Amino acid sequence: RVRGWQLQGKQATGLLLWLRTKAGTGQARFTLHADAFATNQVVVVSSMETKLNDQWQKVSVPLSSFPKLPVGSVDWFTIEFIGKGPIDFLMDDLQLKGPWKGEPE
Repeated sequence: RVRGWQLQGKQATGLLLWLRTKAGTGQARFTLHADAFATNQVVVVSSMETKLNDQWQKVSVPLSSFPKLPVGSVDWFTIEFIGKGPIDFLMDDLQLKGPWKGEPE
């Protein structure tokens, strides 16, 4: 779960994670939700999609790829995996990305 106070408090510029399939290829699409499950919920889909294969891939999702995102109200992050037929997707090590020293590469 990604929260707006985490993003603002750490001055995050994006999210960093590792993705792959067990076999075959697919895609990943990213969405941030603000005030999730409330009547004033805002759902913002990132403008970026990532192609995946069976090799671990570091994926950097900049907050700037989420147009008109109310960062302070973010409380949910979803990844939509897209593939043909039965396919397994794996995810590891979700991190905040930002301007601080020792930023993850």
